[in-house]
Amino acid sequence: MYSIPHHFKALSQIKEILEKKSNTLNNTFKKEDDEEAKQSEYAVITLFALATKHALDNLSLRQLLEDQQLSQVIIDELVRTYEEHRQDFVLRQLNLGHYLPNITDVQWRIMADVKSSTSSQSSGEVGFHINLGCYHPHSGDRESIVEFVCNTEEIHLLINKLKDVERQCEKLAKE
Repeated sequence: MYSIPHHFKALSQIKEILEKKSNTLNNTFKKEDDEEAKQSEYAVITLFALATKHALDNLSLRQLLEDQQLSQVIIDELVRTYEEHRQDFVLRQLNLGHYLPNITDVQWRIMADVKSSTSSQSSGEVGFHINLGCYHPHSGDRESIVEFVCNTEEIHLLINKLKDVERQCEKLAKE
């Protein structure tokens, strides 16, 4: 089963819009239906853009749509359209500049919950504020790409996963 990225929480909204308009989509739009037609079109475009961005295959897309309990007719049409135009969607996103970020810099700081004169309680937990970014080659300005906070256990897990990546790269380099 494919896990749903946080972007796909919008599927419930897409579902509502598509269900409201499923009958109207097969009919000629009237002037008062124009706004709802635009919402339907936007919902479908958003679905295809997110599916392309996350490199979903047809089965994963179908599963996500079935999880939202859309009608089978709508699911079949959406999956068929996605399958027919998937290459075009990928090429279009590449032309629009949707690419993986090139992270070249890490900034971090330790945050601690300590007792103060105004608070007699402290959790004693240490947190890490991590900022991943890159420097622009021409201007030298730093751009922040990802920023997050994690606790000690989470930072250890992240470091171990990065070490696994490093080991895999070294292994591939030796082959």
